[in-house]
Amino acid sequence: MEIKELLKKWEDGQTSASEEKILKDFFREAKAIPEDLKPYKIIFSGFDSLSTATTSDKHSSPKLWKYVIAAAVFIGVVFTAAHFSKPYCYIDGRPIYNLAEAKMAGEDLKDLEKLDEAMSSIENILNNSSNENK
Repeated sequence: MEIKELLKKWEDGQTSASEEKILKDFFREAKAIPEDLKPYKIIFSGFDSLSTATTSDKHSSPKLWKYVIAAAVFIGVVFTAAHFSKPYCYIDGRPIYNLAEAKMAGEDLKDLEKLDEAMSSIENILNNSSNENK
């Protein structure tokens, strides 16, 4: 079976242990790897280094989990911060993060809307009066 077919099976979670060994061996031993397969080399090199890591400290596994948990928390904080840091609105292309300032901008827009309605009424009156004069 070709490596790309094995990678497709691996992505779908359908590879056996022996097929995964073929993939690990390929990425460990291949001299020239096609450009589109280089990301897989990084992944399988990581798997390879994890599987060959040996320690005499029986507490090293919990240390690894501490790093995994710390990374997950960090990613969660970053995504949460990105989610909650969205601006309320934009004024002149500038994002507004302050709620009070955004509300004030909304009030200003309501005032402009009232002014626009008044201008439309004046235009209608002027148009009607000019049509009556004709």
